[in-house]
Amino acid sequence: MVNLRYHIVSLVAVFLALGIGVFMGSAVIDSFTVDVLRTQQRNLEQSLRTMEEDRQELRAELAERDELAGRFAEEADRLVAGTLTGTGVVVLAAEGVSAEAVTSLRWLLDAAGAVHAGDTWLTGRFALEEDGDRAALAEALGVSPNLSSGVLRSIALSRLAEALRTAAALPGDTGELEAAPPPAVGEPGAAPPGVAPGPLAVVDALAQAGFVQVELPDGDAPDGRRLPLVGPGTRFVVVGGHEARVPDAQLTRPLVAGLAVADTLGVVVTAPAPPAAPDDPDAEPAPGIVAMVRGSGSLAARVSTVEAVDTVLGRLAAVLAIEDLEAAVVGHYGPEADRLLPPHRG
Repeated sequence: MVNLRYHIVSLVAVFLALGIGVFMGSAVIDSFTVDVLRTQQRNLEQSLRTMEEDRQELRAELAERDELAGRFAEEADRLVAGTLTGTGVVVLAAEGVSAEAVTSLRWLLDAAGAVHAGDTWLTGRFALEEDGDRAALAEALGVSPNLSSGVLRSIALSRLAEALRTAAALPGDTGELEAAPPPAVGEPGAAPPGVAPGPLAVVDALAQAGFVQVELPDGDAPDGRRLPLVGPGTRFVVVGGHEARVPDAQLTRPLVAGLAVADTLGVVVTAPAPPAAPDDPDAEPAPGIVAMVRGSGSLAARVSTVEAVDTVLGRLAAVLAIEDLEAAVVGHYGPEADRLLPPHRG
């Protein structure tokens, strides 16, 4: 007959066996888990070492390419030397785009023999967002301050383009313009008080009001006025881009349209390389000045465009495109175009 003591011993033995089994099982599982984790750690460390080695190799390759690109940029002047000798070039850039790109473009233009006719910046005041900007622009233009911002900006850019076109007109087109006396004070088109009369009066007025800033070589500011040195046959390069303080659709696009009215005048539109793709894959950035000109049949037939002016290839394309304007050759160049550079004309 089984007594109570036997039951207690049996129960103790069962629980003891269970405890020993759980302990031994957990020890085996823990050992297996530790081995797996250690193996994964070793693999991860090896992957990290491989990635670091690859990264170092890529860094070395990029450094070598940057060095070669820098040397090529420094020596690219030989490719364009003398191509623009005696040709006046005015660079019209929207404030906010890379000043370094504009400076590098000007350096290559100088190497090509172009006459430094002035780097003219269209300032962020054209956004007409600050108090007093609309009134200041209306006063510079001699129009009513009650006009909307869009109308004021359109008038300013239209008159700016017309003034530059007039000053750059070919000799055969300027006889009547030179013979005509300037409008008297108070008449339409007259220079505002304190502004020198002449074709570039509106440029002077816009400069004094802070909407335009002209950078000239030292000693080339006649009468102390900072005006572009526009003469017959002057070529224009308009630089816009997504970084501009005023969108291309509101600033550089209407300026280009105003400059390109005459077939005899040369206009080249350039822009820095487009920004990286946005985080949102569905978001589409607004088209830049190059895309807008290429998308307009009338402008695309009269205006050359160049992408990536912040690269040496883009700057070379811009200089060669300006040279082609002498032969009335219009083209479109860059990574998104059919050619990177204008073709050789023998």
